[in-house]
Amino acid sequence: MKIVLKTLILLLIFSCSNKQSSETKESAIKIDTILYSYHGFNHHRKLDLLSNKEFIRFESVASCFGDARIEKHFGKYTMTDSTLQLNPNKVELIVYSSFPEEKDRKEILEYGADSLKINTDYQIFEWRNKEYLLSKDYDSLRRTEVKNNSFLY
Repeated sequence: MKIVLKTLILLLIFSCSNKQSSETKESAIKIDTILYSYHGFNHHRKLDLLSNKEFIRFESVASCFGDARIEKHFGKYTMTDSTLQLNPNKVELIVYSSFPEEKDRKEILEYGADSLKINTDYQIFEWRNKEYLLSKDYDSLRRTEVKNNSFLY
């Protein structure tokens, strides 16, 4: 009788631990946000693709003198297996000045100003277990080249 009772207790413990691990696996599979990012010297870029089909694109550039410029683009996106298209509708612009007599600026604008436009069409490709985004044009706060031959995110 003791052996049967011990066996039942062990089976109960193992069945509960297996159930818990399968629930943990299910919650780990559910992804809320896909993140693409790039980090360079004083230049950072991040693109969050949220599960509700909205995106937040963050880009910051800082100088060695203390100036900084931050752009946040908000909008909707559509994605297939090989393409990503962003449809921005709002931009938050923050400019920090290194000069004490100038005030820092923060503005929220409708998307459309030429100086705040971003690339909206990307090709998605995988390489070495990572996903990359490529665009035809290079868009950056730091550089003005027209062509892009390297990955952005």
